[in-house]
Parts: sequence; C-alpha cells; structure tokens
Amino acid sequence: QAYNLKKHVKSFLNFNILEIGGGYGIMAEIIMKHDVKNYFICDLDETLNIAEMYLKNFTKYKIKRIKSIEDLNNLDLNTSSGKIYLCDVKNYLSLSKEISFDIVINSCSFCEMTKEMFNKYLDNISMYYNSIISCSNRDRIEGNFEYRHNFWFNDKRFNVETIFDYKNINYPSLNKNIPQYIVRINPAK
Repeated sequence: QAYNLKKHVKSFLNFNILEIGGGYGIMAEIIMKHDVKNYFICDLDETLNIAEMYLKNFTKYKIKRIKSIEDLNNLDLNTSSGKIYLCDVKNYLSLSKEISFDIVINSCSFCEMTKEMFNKYLDNISMYYNSIISCSNRDRIEGNFEYRHNFWFNDKRFNVETIFDYKNINYPSLNKNIPQYIVRINPAK
C-alpha cells in the first residue's frame, strides 16, 4: 500500500497524514522517511501502547501520545513538524475542531468495524477537502450491513476522483484478494 501511495502521490513533502488502524506503526515508519510533516495514528488504546513502544525504541521520530480530548483540541499540525502522534479512537471521534489531513490511510480495519463506528469515522473524514485516501479492505456482509471496499463512490458525503484502482492495472502484490485504491475526496474546484 505504501508503494502504490508513493508511486501515485509522488511527494509527501509537508503533508499531514492520518492512518486509521495504524497497528504498531510500521506504515508510519515507512512513510515518514519521505519528508512527511506529521503522521497521526488513530487506533485502539491497547494497540497504541504497542505502537508507542515500537516507534520510540526502533525509530528516530518524535512520538507524542494524545492523552485527552483537550490535548487533541489544542493540537496545531501547522506549527509542528516531524512528529508521529498517537491518538485513541474515542478522542479522535470526539474531536470538536476541524483538523485537516492531506492523506488518510486505512489498511483492513474499516471492514472490521461496526456500521456505527464506520460511519463516525466517515463523518470526520467528510470534513476534509482535497484529501487523498488510500484504502485497502476486503468486502464484508454482516446482517443488513454491507461493507464494500469501494464505498467512497456510493456515499453522498463525498465527491470522489479516482487516482488509482487496483482493477485497472497490473497490481504489484502477491495478495490480490485485498483490493486497494487511491482516491481524492472533495477535490478543490
């Protein structure tokens, strides 16, 4: 996913990136090597404990844990640089001010969420303008909720422009069962 994102976006210079479901931080470690302004991981608190330990011990980046909604609401990504922020789901979804990200990444966690949780994330993301979304998720049906990997195209909260769709090229991956695409949401006019 990082390979295709770098291939199609070209430069991450001065970008603020949000990864939803960042795990222990390996994607952050890879992408921070490309002059990213700041990287923001949103995940479950237990997972962030592992990410914090890994990133502090095995990378050179400054790590800042967002411990409260006050910390998050006081955050100014325009004045900070070179940091990886770790924020739990509850604080991110309670955000009361607009923080905009240039890129949003999700690798296989949207399809694990309940419909309610998934829609809360989309409500937040729908406020971003001209942002690039890199998404890699399997389709899933649970009860009357159908999660489809290409949901962006059918959600009225988003105006979508396709940048990369794995179906239209020779996908450079051994795992062709997990679709990946890159889109721009709410592009500037």
